[in-house]
Amino acid sequence: MVIRFFGRHVRSLYRMRFHAVRMVSETMSTLRDAGADERPLILAMNHSSWWDPLVPLLLHEKFLPGRTPLAPMDRAQLEKFGFFRRLGVFGVDPDDPASLEVMGEYVGEFLRRAERAAFFVTPQGRFADPRTPIRLRPGVAAIAAAAVREGLSPNVICLAIEYGFWIDQKPEVFLRVEACPGAHDSTTGWQRAITGAMQRNSDQLAGAVMARDPAVFTVLSGGDSRVNPLYDLFLRLRGKSASLDDRGRALGHGKNASNGASGSKTPRSEGVS
Repeated sequence: MVIRFFGRHVRSLYRMRFHAVRMVSETMSTLRDAGADERPLILAMNHSSWWDPLVPLLLHEKFLPGRTPLAPMDRAQLEKFGFFRRLGVFGVDPDDPASLEVMGEYVGEFLRRAERAAFFVTPQGRFADPRTPIRLRPGVAAIAAAAVREGLSPNVICLAIEYGFWIDQKPEVFLRVEACPGAHDSTTGWQRAITGAMQRNSDQLAGAVMARDPAVFTVLSGGDSRVNPLYDLFLRLRGKSASLDDRGRALGHGKNASNGASGSKTPRSEGVS
């Protein structure tokens, strides 16, 4: 109940702060399959923004219903935002080597006992630009390896997140999902597999964002472009639409832009609210 209530708040917050949340359409089935899978889920995300840990809450009700969440957070930050504990967040000290073992034991117990467990983690451990090479701390790999040795067969998937400006004064959130292959029983094996999957996923998302083709994405939230509230009202009074075409804005204005947009696919919309 708490997660559902706070999830609504998060979705409202994203609608206010971002023009749109878009996910690469061809990867959405991976996230849906993860929601239906009964195995423990480990969702590894890149970490470029303060907003990253809220993304799973944005997606939880639509893609991962019934999952019991758990996520680490810097202990000092958790002291400031104590209500996160009610959402399955626990505190860690990322600079204390001993915290790795403690976190591993705690998360391992959670994966064994929680109903349809979902562990959300940003394994880079600190903010990093999404276009820089992926470098991971070994915690998530050690947790995945221990789960395999205990016969849990965790489902590990990667979520790439980018923020950027396309067609509106507000920024947009761009998402892409990729499954992490393999069932390694060693930390080294998982470290290599997760790093590789996160890097591929991040590179693919970067290419899609730079291509600026809305047809590649499904709109999960927002996406209704406006110019200015007063000017929008003026246009409506004159019987004109204030909406801006995604494809036309992405390609540029004028005759060539209109011709380019006429043959493009309409961006899909599949709200999370």
